[in-house]
Amino acid sequence: MDDSWSENKRKKVSDKNNKHERWNKDIESVCENGSLFWMKPDFESALGLPHNESEKIDQAMQKFTNATKKDIPQSLTAPIEFLISKVIPC
Repeated sequence: MDDSWSENKRKKVSDKNNKHERWNKDIESVCENGSLFWMKPDFESALGLPHNESEKIDQAMQKFTNATKKDIPQSLTAPIEFLISKVIPC
């Protein structure tokens, strides 16, 4: 955290980080071994989506509703193919 931030901003950032850590642990707890991966850059950055929780899901849905394979960024191709292979075995 930035030393110049107010105590209020520090608390908000800390609370948000704690919330994300809880979500990540919840996700990890239900994932099959070997099926969880972390993306860098993250999903939002790879797609040019906002990082704001209240907007990103709607915008991702809009972006992918009629998407074809050519619309998917290269950085997401392998993770998507992996996830599809877990859901729909070849």
